[in-house]
Amino acid sequence: MKLHGIGNGPAYANGAGKVAARAQRAKVADHEAPAGGPFKVKTGSPTPHGERPLRGVIGLLQAGHFKGVADVRLRINFFDELAAIEKADLVEAVREEAPGLLGSINAHLDALLASGELNEQEAADVVEAQNVFNASVGQAVEDFVNGGGTDTQPLIDGLQMAFDALAESLEPLLTALASAEDGPIVQAVGAGSVEGPEEQPTAPPPAASIRDTFVEELRGVFSASLEEFQEALSSASSLPDLSGPSGNGVAYAKFLAMYNELRGVGGETEPPPAVGPVDTTA
Repeated sequence: MKLHGIGNGPAYANGAGKVAARAQRAKVADHEAPAGGPFKVKTGSPTPHGERPLRGVIGLLQAGHFKGVADVRLRINFFDELAAIEKADLVEAVREEAPGLLGSINAHLDALLASGELNEQEAADVVEAQNVFNASVGQAVEDFVNGGGTDTQPLIDGLQMAFDALAESLEPLLTALASAEDGPIVQAVGAGSVEGPEEQPTAPPPAASIRDTFVEELRGVFSASLEEFQEALSSASSLPDLSGPSGNGVAYAKFLAMYNELRGVGGETEPPPAVGPVDTTA
């Protein structure tokens, strides 16, 4: 699968990768995804994010109405329903955003293939690496979409691993190309005379090759695209951030540990800094 978009350029190496990636993501939106694949966006007119009819306590939780212990306890009580809502929001965001991330990398690879600097075998090697990358990204997305959890870290890790494998496969190929074309520079010198040898003019240095900074620029493109992808997922949840305790946090910490266990989150369960009196009845 190929998704085309904007080409490459040195702007990514100068810190403009994030801006360019954002433009790329907008341009690739009209490209088709694989039929029946994980990027397929549902047809129809789904309710826009934030406009889902809100019901009772669920709606109040989404509006950030509850604070402190009440916030955590109600998230525990309605955990299954809230998790289903969050999963649906994340799946929709992943389906919308993943093609843009994939398209930004494919556009850069397509520019290399169209540069005319690769022979037939080298182009075939790049295409093979490109296909492996596309398949790995598609698998990572499919695993998340079909999985039962809402933890997006395995998805992010899978995308990073797919790109690292792509970069590692390209680096030796492009390095070999550079070494093969870098030959010794021979400077022609004319016959001697009483006024000294006459040096013949040397050829101007060759124009910069796309391969010289290709992998570095590709890393910049991916880094900017992945950052925006993560930002989109972070903003997809319909629940606000968990509020902190309103007092010394003893009861809050207890329920927070229970909530984190439900979410499969380990490690620290220390509550945020407490403010005001303890409220365990709200």
